[in-house]
Amino acid sequence: MRIFIIASLAIVLGACGNTKSTVDEVTTETTEVIEEPEKVHTGAHINVDGVIVDKSEGQEGGGCGYVIEVIIEGKKMVLDPDSLPTKYQKDGAEVVISYDFSRRVSKCLDAMPIILSEIEDR
Repeated sequence: MRIFIIASLAIVLGACGNTKSTVDEVTTETTEVIEEPEKVHTGAHINVDGVIVDKSEGQEGGGCGYVIEVIIEGKKMVLDPDSLPTKYQKDGAEVVISYDFSRRVSKCLDAMPIILSEIEDR
């Protein structure tokens, strides 16, 4: 009986030792330095005139909800606001907006996601 207990104890201790060295090996192999990606400037309250466009289901470009079309540096851009107050959810409404770029994914393929800071009638 003693031999059985000693043999069992030797197996358990031997197995623990192997596991520890395996963990140490994995830990030392994965401790490489990962550089932080370059920070991207996301903008700082850009003010621009725009027009609200309804791209909800059933509309052209459906599924996007309300977007804001603007002209920036001579180019037409479509902006996807994070939230648009109900008052401004009217197709064709002319507005002046202040916004920052957002890192979230846009629900509209051709629109740039933004965080709307301010909005008012034009």
